Amino acid sequence: MKLILYNEYPSTRLSYIAKVIFGELLGLEIEHCHDEKSYQQAEGAKINYSQNTELPGIHIYDAGLLREKGIRNLQLTHHFNEQTQLDELCFDNKSFDLLSAAFFLVTRYEEYLPHKTDEHSRFLPEQSAALKFGFLHRAVVNRYALFLKKQLERVYPSLRFNCQKYQFISSVDIDSAYAYKEKGFMRFAGGIAKDLIAFDFENLKQRVLTQLGRKHDPYDTYAYMDALHEKHKVKAIFFFLMADYGHNDKGLPWRSKAFQSLIKSVNDKNEVGIHPGYQSNFQEGKLKLELERLQKITHRKVHQSRQHFLMLRFPFTYRKLVAADITEDYTMGYAQHPGFRASICSSFLWYDLDAERSSKLRIHPFTFMDATLNRYLDWPANEVLSRIKPLLDEVKAVNGTGMSLWHNESLSGTWFWKGWENVLDEILFEAQQKEKETNPS
Repeated sequence: MKLILYNEYPSTRLSYIAKVIFGELLGLEIEHCHDEKSYQQAEGAKINYSQNTELPGIHIYDAGLLREKGIRNLQLTHHFNEQTQLDELCFDNKSFDLLSAAFFLVTRYEEYLPHKTDEHSRFLPEQSAALKFGFLHRAVVNRYALFLKKQLERVYPSLRFNCQKYQFISSVDIDSAYAYKEKGFMRFAGGIAKDLIAFDFENLKQRVLTQLGRKHDPYDTYAYMDALHEKHKVKAIFFFLMADYGHNDKGLPWRSKAFQSLIKSVNDKNEVGIHPGYQSNFQEGKLKLELERLQKITHRKVHQSRQHFLMLRFPFTYRKLVAADITEDYTMGYAQHPGFRASICSSFLWYDLDAERSSKLRIHPFTFMDATLNRYLDWPANEVLSRIKPLLDEVKAVNGTGMSLWHNESLSGTWFWKGWENVLDEILFEAQQKEKETNPS
């Protein structure tokens, strides 16, 4: 049985968000109808998206945002409906329009508007509706979809859904593959000088012994990560920095044979993506060059990415990725706060608001990052799991996809990562338990 969606105004915005809500999250086939008479005569499940409450079907109020073109400042109001457990986000003092609210959140409409940025030109989460109104920890768009599912099941019990299932993905950014090894003579000598100036003889000893092959490099945690992912049966994706050395790009030289061997080894067992360097945001050609380097090493087409420093600017970042034939990006999330930046914990296609069209770039939001919890929020390692658990519970409750963003150095047990060696293990165990509960087969 098809779902017939009525609205008298053909709209790319409506087509897009209907595909996200009804098509991808609920697994329904959608038929758009713009003629009132044809809609009334049609047979099947119906959604009446209009201001006419007399038409048949489940009614969703049309506030007009999806009929607009262009971007403008909107007056936002918010109400958490205790009865429906929905965050009702309204615009310009109009009634709650669920589809417009979902569109506003998923497209990151507010990030196209004038806003303040941090030192890395990143949108500040404090300016977001989700943080202002207190729903950053809720997957609001997934909740909208499940609410509509209940309404449709009540009115059309024969309607069959093919909803997404809960899963958890472990993603790893490799900013600096090793702490001491493979950095070349000049960086090695500079490191020794730095240790001597700081009278850090313990670090100096570790640096020299590691370089001589008598000590294990603390950032070489790859075998441990492999063991964790295999133990918990969790899919893993690794993003490698291939940028030239710079102030914010301190990875290994991409020509290093040991570094290339590491990438090939990781690529044999896991999915691998590009970690576009900091300077790729400002210098033309950098992204293409870095992508070519990784593909030369892996001998595979690379179509996945996550921005270094989580640098994401609308629409410029995504347009660069599209131009580079990247089809999947994993940058959607905040460095400063855990939670759901786009208010959704399922992947979705990016909608270019400036161009008013959907793209082929699929966005995969992450749920939390190690540096957020440790460096930004200063959470004790032994409290991370209990504080993160509500987010995992939310993802499970809406049949979404949870994702951790970790780094190889955060498993090293060194410097400010002391005591964090087992945190990812605890999180993956909890995520595995939830997958067993949700998908017992």
